Amino acid sequence: MSQIHFQELYCEQHSLTPEQYSRHLRSRALYPHARIFVPILTLFDSDYLAADNDFVDDVAQLKRYNDFFSASFQYIHHPVNRGFLRRRCRLRVSTERMRRIVRHTLKAQAIVSTQETMMPFPRDASETAKTSQNSPEKPV
Repeated sequence: MSQIHFQELYCEQHSLTPEQYSRHLRSRALYPHARIFVPILTLFDSDYLAADNDFVDDVAQLKRYNDFFSASFQYIHHPVNRGFLRRRCRLRVSTERMRRIVRHTLKAQAIVSTQETMMPFPRDASETAKTSQNSPEKPV
């Protein structure tokens, strides 16, 4: 059974095209106060979002929730994440916000796939008839 990548699930749940995915997810995962300042910072430094974009791209390839922790570890230790604005002012993507988004998206998919696999097996009509004929009746 082939699992679907996070990006496909996310786009499906939010009615996005693959081209809209990165920008939409990044804006949702940014710290709330960072949403105001990051557009201004990108005017001065076009590579300011490089680490965030790498993180969003890594998350796009996830198939399991447990793989998120490896991607977040790489993001936290990304060389660009050492600056004052990114570390102290938190003008970057929040790993906790991203984790919640990933968990919610993959959990929704797991519920759907579990419901599909939990369907009872169809019983053959002849099998049902045999079972009822062979069952002893209760004595009175």
